Amino acid sequence: MPINEPIVLKFQRTGSSYARANEVASWMGLTIEAYLLKCIEDGHKLHQTRMAEELELPACLRRQKDYAPTLLRKT
Repeated sequence: MPINEPIVLKFQRTGSSYARANEVASWMGLTIEAYLLKCIEDGHKLHQTRMAEELELPACLRRQKDYAPTLLRKT
């Protein structure tokens, strides 16, 4: 899957987890979709501060034979 492909979120709109997430989203004034994207964004920011630089790309890309870390790193 190319890196620039859009991500589609799929979830069940039932159950206690959905009810809690929907309640928090409503309290924040967000749709459930916007709330889930916000959770992903915040988790990504936290993950970026904790992970090693060589783990910046997903493992599936790092495992490719032609992976050149010096070419793919941010400058």
